[in-house]
Amino acid sequence: MLGADIGSWRLLDVCNDLVVAACSSPNQPHYLVTGELPGNGEEAQIEWRKLEPVPVTLTDIRWSIFSISPPVTPPLSASTADGLDYECYLLESAECRQPDTKPPLAVYIHGGPHSVLPTEFIPYLAGLCRCGYSVLAVNYRGSTGFGQDGIESLLGKVGTQDVRDVQNAVEKVLDMDVVDKDRVVVIGGSHGGFLTAHLIGQFPDFYKAAVCRNPVIDLCSMFGTSDIPDWVFTEGGLTFTHAQIANPAIYEELWKRSPIRYVNQVICVLRLAVT
Repeated sequence: MLGADIGSWRLLDVCNDLVVAACSSPNQPHYLVTGELPGNGEEAQIEWRKLEPVPVTLTDIRWSIFSISPPVTPPLSASTADGLDYECYLLESAECRQPDTKPPLAVYIHGGPHSVLPTEFIPYLAGLCRCGYSVLAVNYRGSTGFGQDGIESLLGKVGTQDVRDVQNAVEKVLDMDVVDKDRVVVIGGSHGGFLTAHLIGQFPDFYKAAVCRNPVIDLCSMFGTSDIPDWVFTEGGLTFTHAQIANPAIYEELWKRSPIRYVNQVICVLRLAVT
C-alpha cells in the first residue's frame, strides 16, 4: 500500500484488471503506479507498485485542506447547495516564513466554473510558494467533485455566490493569522478571471494586485461574439435556444452578473493576459 498522505490519484488506464495511475500532492511531483485488481469486494486490498523513481518531495512546502461553511440563505431549497460546505487548500513555505513578518497570500481561482483544483502537483502554485507566497486554492460551490446540488446551485448566481465563496475562504485564512492581510493578490483565468475581476471590483480595498488570464468581463458582449452563447445563458440562469434573440431584459440580467459593472471601483494593480 502507498502512503495515505497522497493528495491526488489520477486514473490513466485499465486493461485486463491492470490499473495504471498517477499519484501526486501539492508538494510532490507526479509519478506512476500500477496495480492488479483483486477479487470482487476486495478492491481496498490492491497492491500498488511504483513504476519509476519517486521525485523528491518539496519538504519546504506544506499543505492543508479545510472546509468552509457558507452562511445559510433562507429559505433552503433542495435544489441548491445552501448550507453545504465547500473546500480549499493552503500551501505554505516553511523556508520563506520570517520570524517578524508574515508571507503575502496569492489566491488562485480555477475556471469552468464547473472544474476543480485537485490536491495534485501544480508547478505554478509550487513556484508561487517558492517565491515566498502562501497560496490558497479555492473550490467554490459549483466545482466538480462535490455533488450535483453544488454544481446546480451556481447557475444564475455567478458573480454573487462564487464571489462570496472565494471571499469567505480568503477571510478565513486571514483569521488564521498566518499571512499578511495587507498583501493579498488574486489570480485566475477564464471563469477564474471573471471572479478575479469581480473580487477587485466588489472589494477594491482588499486586494493589492490581480492577474486576469482570458477573463470573462462582460457577459452582454460575450453573448453576441462568443462561440459558446449557451454558456452565457446557462451560467446566467437563463434558458438558451439557438433561435434566441437578446432583449433588454436579458441584457439587464447579464449585466448584473458581469464584473464590468464594477470597473469604476477597481484601484489595485491589474494585469490582463490573453493566450
